[in-house]
Amino acid sequence: MMPLFLEAALLALLGYLLGLGAAWLAYLHLRYQARGWK
Repeated sequence: MMPLFLEAALLALLGYLLGLGAAWLAYLHLRYQARGWK
């Protein structure tokens, strides 16, 4: 069985990466929208 702190650290890392990816996609979308790209 995995230690609890290790599991919590993995979940935190996964959530951080998902948030970072979502922020990056939103940033690209807004940048391309400002340029007038579809």
